[in-house]
Amino acid sequence: MLSERGRGWNIVRRLASRVDTSSSPGGGKVVRAEVAAPLPRPVRARRPDRQVVG
Repeated sequence: MLSERGRGWNIVRRLASRVDTSSSPGGGKVVRAEVAAPLPRPVRARRPDRQVVG
C-alpha cells in the first residue's frame, strides 16, 4: 500500500528555488519557500484596421 504522507516536502523542494526551515519556539517547524511567479503576458495593442462596425 502506498503511503499518503511525506509527499509535500518533495513537491516544495522541486518547485522552490530556495527553502529555509527552522524550529518553532512552541514546537514544530517553520518552512519558508521561495517560488518564482510567472511573468504576466504583455498586452497586445489592437490593430486600428480591425474595428467593429455596428
